[in-house]
Amino acid sequence: MKKLLSTYFYLFMSLLIATIIGFAFGPNLAQTMVYPSLRPPLILYLHAAVSVAWVLLLCVQVSLVRGANLRLHRQLGQFGFALGISLPILGIATEIAMNQWHLSQGHSTNPVFFSISLNDMLSFSIAFGLAMWWRSRPEYHKRLLLIATCCLTSAAFARLHFIVPSWWFYFFVDALIVLAMIRDHIVIHSVHRVYSIGLPSLVAGQILAFFLCFQKPEFWVNLSQFLLGGAK
Repeated sequence: MKKLLSTYFYLFMSLLIATIIGFAFGPNLAQTMVYPSLRPPLILYLHAAVSVAWVLLLCVQVSLVRGANLRLHRQLGQFGFALGISLPILGIATEIAMNQWHLSQGHSTNPVFFSISLNDMLSFSIAFGLAMWWRSRPEYHKRLLLIATCCLTSAAFARLHFIVPSWWFYFFVDALIVLAMIRDHIVIHSVHRVYSIGLPSLVAGQILAFFLCFQKPEFWVNLSQFLLGGAK
């Protein structure tokens, strides 16, 4: 077991995340994006393509490390850097565009929910940025990239209503990181500081996002309306 976790854990996690995202978005893909009754903004397609490319690249990169093909791993890392920079920008821009699109169709929106997307993109950006900063330290680099990718799964878990209770999606995001912490405990007999610092930091951001979303302090209502538009 210890050898398997040491050798294949990150490959397993990358495939698990890809499966979760595919399982969450795949069934409604034709209805929402391929053959929609009303075509959504183009930026939604771009955001989806970049997100899928990120997850697929993670699977490839982990496989390359396992195969000791570090040269190609570093070359593809340049593409990964471009994707990582693009993801949070596209994520925020897509949220704004979709909110305005729904308003144009006469649908009501709740801009305060923007705190959830903003937290996810900010958490991804911090983890990704630190992973790039410590790219010469593999034990930090790989764990930070895993955390960054886990941050992208909240939207997927939120769509799995038959598995995930309402508003419990962050619990499942954090559970992915807990799996990594358990792996560390088994393999290296301690939890790496990336996880011991990273998970509490993520939880703090999630609590703040929920506070802004549900308590609706005036400053956040005004700011979210300014950024997104729409009624309270």
